Amino acid sequence: MTTTWKNSPERIYNIDEKGLMENHKPPNVASNKSVPVAVTLLSSNTTTVIGCGNAIGHAIPPYLIFKGMRMRDELLEGCLPGANGTVSDSGWSNSEIFQKYLAEHFVKYSVQSTAEKPVLILYDGHKSHVSIVLSEWARERHIILFVLLAHTSHVL
Repeated sequence: MTTTWKNSPERIYNIDEKGLMENHKPPNVASNKSVPVAVTLLSSNTTTVIGCGNAIGHAIPPYLIFKGMRMRDELLEGCLPGANGTVSDSGWSNSEIFQKYLAEHFVKYSVQSTAEKPVLILYDGHKSHVSIVLSEWARERHIILFVLLAHTSHVL
């Protein structure tokens, strides 16, 4: 492998996701001793956004996961150009959705990976992001998966 990541920052990507609550209710802070009991309503719907960018600042368009049974085009109205998405029962990502994101969305907007010039992806090691099928898929496409400890990618 001839790639040195220091000389190829455009080949280093970081992927993270964030759940957005539809019915977010900010806490009422009256003093430094008050502790809010909840910041979201129990009936909240969650939409997850998968974001990705590389080390030179190129952002891949967002990928959204809506709560629902069927993806509808109007869910993406007003989104950034290139944004795409899907649905899940909960609005959260899962192994199947994460692999679909990589296979259909990430590879469409990232630099091409080859045996001589692989792509490095840094991402959260949540259980929905780690599978043998995903590892084999990435290896076949010369994509190196660098899995961070679960729930620590926010530090990046």
